This record gives sequence, structure tokens and C-alpha cells, in this order.
Amino acid sequence: MFFNVFAAESVVRRAGGQAAALSTALASPQHADRRDLIVGAIDDNVLLLAVLDELTDSQVFTACLAGVCGAPAREWIEARLDELLIRMRSEASGVLFNLTGQGWDGVALDEKTLTIWRDAEGALIRALPTVLLGGNRVEAVLDIIAVLDRRIGEAMQSLRDEAAIKKIPLRSALFSSTYVIQHVPSLAISQVFSRLHSGFFRESRTSALAQIVEAKFSADNLSPGQVYFLLALGRWALHRSSAAPQLIVGLIQRHWARAPYHLRLTIAQAAAECYQADDADRVALIHALEELPESQNMFISSSIVEALERLGAFEDSAREHESVVREEVTGCLANLEDPESCRRAYAVYNAQFDHPLSAAYFTVVRELADEERKRFLMMAAKGAKDSSFFLSSLIIELASFGDSDVGAILCRWTELPPTDSFVPQEAIAVFSLAHIFLGHFGSATPLWPAASEDPAGQALAACGLILYWCNRGDLDDEARRVACEQPLTILAQFELGAALNAVHSCEQVWIGDLAHIPGGTAVERSVVNYFPMAIAEVFRQALLHPTIQRGYFDHFRDSDRHQILQFAITTLGRHGTSGDLALLRLLAADPDLGVGAINAIRLLEHRTVDGAIRNQ
Repeated sequence: MFFNVFAAESVVRRAGGQAAALSTALASPQHADRRDLIVGAIDDNVLLLAVLDELTDSQVFTACLAGVCGAPAREWIEARLDELLIRMRSEASGVLFNLTGQGWDGVALDEKTLTIWRDAEGALIRALPTVLLGGNRVEAVLDIIAVLDRRIGEAMQSLRDEAAIKKIPLRSALFSSTYVIQHVPSLAISQVFSRLHSGFFRESRTSALAQIVEAKFSADNLSPGQVYFLLALGRWALHRSSAAPQLIVGLIQRHWARAPYHLRLTIAQAAAECYQADDADRVALIHALEELPESQNMFISSSIVEALERLGAFEDSAREHESVVREEVTGCLANLEDPESCRRAYAVYNAQFDHPLSAAYFTVVRELADEERKRFLMMAAKGAKDSSFFLSSLIIELASFGDSDVGAILCRWTELPPTDSFVPQEAIAVFSLAHIFLGHFGSATPLWPAASEDPAGQALAACGLILYWCNRGDLDDEARRVACEQPLTILAQFELGAALNAVHSCEQVWIGDLAHIPGGTAVERSVVNYFPMAIAEVFRQALLHPTIQRGYFDHFRDSDRHQILQFAITTLGRHGTSGDLALLRLLAADPDLGVGAINAIRLLEHRTVDGAIRNQ
């Protein structure tokens, strides 16, 4: 801290009273950890206000509001917030909508009616959620939302006939395009909603915030957007309040009938979070949910069922249903090789996670004797489709038995997943686990996907083979490394730009704890850990050629490229050599990658002892 304080003072002194020089310093990744200190060190109020007017870091704005940067900075930000809210209200009052019939909801914002925000104003908008979670300016935002909901009501009247022709559910579509879907450009208030719903504000679990939200919910004339906002604002704080169940019962009774799709989902989710309420409150919530009319929308129906399940509405029914599940499991086990029995076995396995009476399925499957449960899980694996949900958990459960017979079942999932996978993280998890356990139990070698000529597919297949060979505990270390030479050669083709994303996908996917898997040797789930020097070279080349980096799945975007480059930088900090310091210092000036590069430099220098890298 002392170093940062002295460094901040030095930055201000060297700027010589020039706002441009200070703005440049504040934008530099080198000063990412001390930006609030730099602002606080500016003792010339004229210079301070000039710098603040160009600041684009929302975290510094938050620090200013907390008083960290001094009273003048806080007062300036407070005044700018008031001006911002006035302009946000003006934007809301003038917004227009177009029915395009395209995209998620078929509705688009008329860009000509949106405000063009400067970068500094955008940063202030991003800081607004923190202000709201502190209980400040809630009333002003509720007023903006009221204005916006009136605009939605007017649009419903003017666009009703056109929406009927284009078969657009107008109420939900307008609500979604305003408060849920992030259009580019978007309304300022939409950006606030997005950050509130992101889940990054758990520190808002305060009784003071809960009291504010409770007080606002007591109003009878809340609009749909206001209810949605208050539920987002009290997402964590409200759940600790004993008043939450009664409030949500009131929301269901007063607002459900005319609530748009996303608001209904949010109310149902809020109800589900009250599962720890006392019995009387839970029963009241259960009755309120059960009295709702049957929905034709499967997602709404599922959210209601999930809420009822978490509230304990099905406990008695689940116990009664156990006998039915036992008969079904017994029937499956009586026909081990029958394909239809295998499909039924997977349906039972899946129902442990996705069924109103899931507790009954969970209880019956868990009470099976080990040998019976292993046979049942093997049947379920045979009956599952390649795109089925919960496959990774099924594979891990099977592997926990330590039976090499599992290998024959796993082979099918060593094939490359579809590039348009609906849940790519699960697809990669299944792909990685299949290779890991196939090798761990010494089963047949997975086939190289010769049919795939795509470099991204070849790189992912190479990662799979490395995971297979480095888990062959029946071979010595030298034999395993020799077997990995071919896939490592594939990954070393840096000019194809495919290796970094493939390694990142396999490294970062969540596959649970594998420490309990039997087999004599520990499970190796990391390509990087097994070949740190080789992979460091792959990543080094990727950082030298960032624009050619590509992904395996169809939805690869620029934001994904930024993410994998950050991963490469972090890996160099952990496994690189002192020769990487020059590259990392070059990247330290990059506005997007600089902070990660500086952290990697620190890590790499910490590992350097008298010019050598530890543990290498």
C-alpha cells in the first residue's frame, strides 16, 4: 500500500498539472491497482475535475462515491449522477420500438431515439448499480422505470395489430427488449438491469437494503418493470428477510396475471429461494403457486414446478412415488442388453435432477447395492444420447467404481462434439472425461478423428489424446511422453491459430473433483500441468499472433479471443521462463490485456531466483 501511495503521488507530480497526462496514466494497466489513489492525490480542484470528466473506470467512480478519493471528487460524482439520472429519464421518455420479427424477441429499439453516451458517462452508468445497492437513488430509478413502462404501454397500443400479424407476443417482447436483452446500442437503464442481474453483487446482503426493498414492495401501484427492478435489487438481501415469503405471495397475487414472461420467471425463482422459511410461510407460498393457472409455456411451468419442489410441496408425493421408481429400476435391470431398457434407465437417472419428484428417483438409485448401481449406470450410459444433459456426472459416477469395463462405454464420447453444441461446456466436459477415464483404466486407444480436416478439430482431438496418454498409469512416464509426441506436434502448429482455444477449453471446463477415482494412480486432468514447457511455447506463439486465434465451436467471438489470450498470459506467468518477461512487458501496455500481463510479470519474477526459474 505504501508503494502504491508513493507511486500515485509520483504520477501526479510528473504530470505537471496536465490533465491529458493524468488521463493517460489512469488508462494505463500499469496503474490499475492505484487509480483511486492517483485521483485522490490530485490537490488542484480544477485539474481534478478535468481528469474526472474524462475518466472511464467505473471502479474509480465507485471509490470516489465511497469517499476514498476525497470530498471534492465525491461531490463532483454525486452531481454528475444527478445529471445522469435526468438524462436517463429523458431517454426513457422518448424511446421508440420497431417490430422486426427477428432475433430473440422480434422487437428492436429505434436507435435514433437512444442517447449517445460518452465513454465517461458509460462508466458512470456501470457504477450506478453499486450506488443503488447502497440504498441511494432508488426512488429516481423507480421513476425512470415508471416512465419506461408507460412507453411500453403506449407501444402495446400502437403496435398491437402489427404484432398480431407477425405473431409476436408483444407484452413479453417489449419487456424483454427493454429490461433483459442487451441490444447494441441499448438503453442506459437496460445496462443497469444487466449488471444487477449478473450476480456479482452478493455483498449487498444487508438488512438496510432489505428494508428499503420491502418498503417499496408495499406500494400497490408498482409497474412490471419496477417489480423486476426491486427483485433484482434485493436479489440477495431480500432472501435473508423473514418478510420475503409474504412479499412474494403478494407479488404473485397482484402481478402474476399481467406479468411478462421474464418477470414471471423471476418471481418463481424468488419464491424458490424461500425454501428455508418457516412452515407457515412455505405453505402460504406453495398455495399461491399451486393456485396459478396452468401455463402453456414449458419454461414457466418448469420454473413453478422447481419452486414447488424446493419449497417441499412434493415431499409426500415423492415418498409415495418411490415404489413406482423401484419397479421401473427393477424392470430395467432385468433386461441389461435391451436398448429400450437402457433408454429407460437413462430417463430414471436424468429424473434425479429434472423431475418434480426427483427426490424419489435420487433415493431409489442411491439405495441400490454397489453392483446393481454400477449395472444400472452402465445401462443409463448406453441409453443416453450424445447431447443428453448430466452426462458428465454420469461418467464420473461410473468411473468411481474403478471398473475397466466402463471403457467400452466411454469410447463413443471420445469423438469430437458437434460444433453447434447447445451446451458447449458440457460437451467439452464429456469429451475430456471420456479420454481421461479411458486412459486411467487402460482401455482401448481412442481413434484419431481423421475425418476432421479442421485445425480446430484436430487441436481439440490432440488435447483429448494427451489426456488419454498421460492417464495411462500402466505405462512408465517415458512411454506416456513418447505417445504424446504426435498430438503435441499438432498443437505446436501455431500458424493455424487453433491450439490455444483447444487447450483453454479442456483446462477451464468444470468437471468436478476426481480425487476419489480409484485406479492406483492419481487422475491427471491438465494438459498444461503435464507438459508445462511445451504448452508455454504454444501459448507464447499464440500471444505473438493474437489475431489468428480461433475457436472450435460456431459461436466463437472476439470476447472469447480476449479470454483465451488472458489465459495464455496467466499460464506464462506460472510456467514461462525469464525470457517471457520481454513479451509480457510489451503486453503490459495493452489496454485489454495489460492488467493480466502485469500480474503474470509479478508471478514470473517471484519465481525467478538469481536468473533461474524455480522448479524448472
